[in-house]
Amino acid sequence: MKCDNKKIIKADWVILRVLLFLSIGIGIFTYEGIFSMLSIVAMLIYTFSVFQKNAKVYRILGIPSSILWICYNIYIFSIMGIFLEFALLVCEVIGVKRIIKKN
Repeated sequence: MKCDNKKIIKADWVILRVLLFLSIGIGIFTYEGIFSMLSIVAMLIYTFSVFQKNAKVYRILGIPSSILWICYNIYIFSIMGIFLEFALLVCEVIGVKRIIKKN
């Protein structure tokens, strides 16, 4: 069976849009103030980054997402969330540095 890359890319964009609109809708429904927007924006950035074909873009977009999650976890005082996101942030920074060094 022959695979057409343009159709796969188009299908990916459709799925991405649906997920982003669902995330925004859920965010509006669960809005509890400006700090609740941190997690929503972080989730939107991460969702968009997962659909990128370029690993460099994926890793770079992970950095602001992790920073927003760290801020949100500090706000809700989630100690394990802070540690987890900090560890992910360190891994993302190392990954970006390796990609930059490689190029």
